[in-house]
Amino acid sequence: MAEEPLREPDEMSELGTTGLRRSGGFVIDEYIASLRGSRGHRTYREMSENDPVIGSILFAIEKILLRLEWRIDAGGDEEADEEIREFIEECLNDMSDSWDQTLQQILSIATGPFITTSNDICGILIYFSIAKLILGF
Repeated sequence: MAEEPLREPDEMSELGTTGLRRSGGFVIDEYIASLRGSRGHRTYREMSENDPVIGSILFAIEKILLRLEWRIDAGGDEEADEEIREFIEECLNDMSDSWDQTLQQILSIATGPFITTSNDICGILIYFSIAKLILGF
C-alpha cells in the first residue's frame, strides 16, 4: 500500500485545539461549581457589593474607563476602512444610551448577567464587541 503524500494545510483548516473544555458552545473553565451560571453571577454580585477591596477595584476601573477619551481609527488606508470607521462612529453617536451609560452596562457584565436598556441592534452589537475587548470574553 502506497503512502499518501502530506498535504499542505489550507489557511482555514484547523491545526489544533485550545485545550478548553466546551459544552453547548460555552467554554467551561471554572473549576468551582458555585461560581458557574446563575449561582456564579449571584456570588460575583455579592462579592462586588460586600467586599471593600473588590468593590473599590471595580469602582476604580469604571471611573478610569469613563474618563478616557474614546475614538475610532480606520483599520487601514483604503476607502472601505474609512467607511467602516464612519459607520461605527455613527453607531456610537446614534445609540439610545450615552457612551458612559453603555460602558457602565458593559462593566456590569463582570458581576452579573447582561442587561441593557438599549433597544437598537447596533448598540447591542457594540456592547458585546467592547465587552469582549475590555473583559476578555
